[in-house]
Amino acid sequence: MEGWDGGDAVDVGSEPDKFGWISDNPDLVWTETDSEDGGTVRYSTKLASKCAIYGQFPLYYDQHRLLIMRWDGNDVNFFAYKLAGLEAGKTYKFEWVYCWYNNGDYFIPRVGINKNPVSVITNADTDFGTDENDDVYYQYFYGIADNLADENGISYTKKMTVHPGEFEFTVPESGDYYVTFTCTQVIDKVLTEDGLHIKGPMGMVGGFSVTEKNGSSIAATEKDTVKLTVKDRRIIVSGTDNYSISTLTGAKITDIKAQLPIGIYIVETKGTAHKILIR
Repeated sequence: MEGWDGGDAVDVGSEPDKFGWISDNPDLVWTETDSEDGGTVRYSTKLASKCAIYGQFPLYYDQHRLLIMRWDGNDVNFFAYKLAGLEAGKTYKFEWVYCWYNNGDYFIPRVGINKNPVSVITNADTDFGTDENDDVYYQYFYGIADNLADENGISYTKKMTVHPGEFEFTVPESGDYYVTFTCTQVIDKVLTEDGLHIKGPMGMVGGFSVTEKNGSSIAATEKDTVKLTVKDRRIIVSGTDNYSISTLTGAKITDIKAQLPIGIYIVETKGTAHKILIR
């Protein structure tokens, strides 16, 4: 998803829709980076710099910028970004970070891969966000609803906390696709002849990456032979003796049999990186 963040663009001309973002609301106001205009969708470096990293308290998210996605009063059902030129039979890995910013009780985004983003709202007879959309793949991300505390009793706040997420999907036919973002927390909803319209919380998203895997065989080999489990805050790897464990910041864990602090760790096995949560 190169270009999703507008690079270093600021001021007029840095509106996210100028860089390919779309929504189903033609009246949605897209505005420039770090604007303080209420009710707008924009890139933010100021808010991103204030976000704690889930499992890495009290470090902060410093990876450039986040995109504010809002369902609070904007009559938006989905946001979407085009993934151009995907090839049939190939498996791709989608990675991102997401954060509940404000409003509502929490933020559980639904991410889908779709040939036509409008199809996520065409079935007005079903509740919005159900699984009856025409997605190649979809996944709900529930981590943002957790309110954890570390072993010292320091709370991991639900708001302004960046969570990582990922999934893999295989493309059935070559062409352009969209990654779509919908919201499952409904503050209010109105059913019209155009579909079901919802109002919900504000979220922030970023860190997007879509990389090609070596076809669907990855799922058949790596996942069948390597198993990762967590017990007593220890990461147990079976199916291979060749692996390493590191923190999100890249620091290697020298004692791979030891109990680990609460947080997210990267386990590398057979050239594949896995994110593991210790909680």
